[in-house]
Amino acid sequence: MRLLNFVFILLFLVSCTVVPPKTVHPMMEDSSFCNVDADCTCGGIDTKTDNCFVGNKLYASKYVDLSRSCPDFCTGIAAHLETKCVERVCKNVPREGWNKPVACTEEAKLCPDGSAVGRTGPNCEFAPCPDSECSSDADCVAAECCHATACVPKAQAPNCADVMCTMECRGGTLDCGGSCGCKEGKCSAVLT
Repeated sequence: MRLLNFVFILLFLVSCTVVPPKTVHPMMEDSSFCNVDADCTCGGIDTKTDNCFVGNKLYASKYVDLSRSCPDFCTGIAAHLETKCVERVCKNVPREGWNKPVACTEEAKLCPDGSAVGRTGPNCEFAPCPDSECSSDADCVAAECCHATACVPKAQAPNCADVMCTMECRGGTLDCGGSCGCKEGKCSAVLT
């Protein structure tokens, strides 16, 4: 009888035991929370937001799809970024010493007027020729919002914010494969 009473008392005590609520680690509640740089990681896609991920490793282990990538998101185009814990938040920040001056190669580009220009700036691109509109294809854009037939320097680009164009592919225009390019310091259209 004593054994039976003991078992009942034991069962009663077990049934009355309060189980504390499950606590959630702060790194699971806030994907960007960190204490030190080693807590942080960058890469993959956050399955909750479908955005490129920078945050803590604990959150990433559960909610980040590392099979999908974001090119240049974590390191930057010229590998000038690194992932750090800044004021308890994981962030991509410029690498220390990134803004140091760049030494460009000593090359010259001959301009149409006979003068020469050298490389300059953080990307060591050739300086524009005197009286030139452009120094690379990227400096040129379409002269009209729709069905353009000519190109102009970016500074003269038309404002196309409130313009709607047809999806028509017109011959003799930049439509359907045409492009703008920089030829001898002048923006020109390559029509298809």
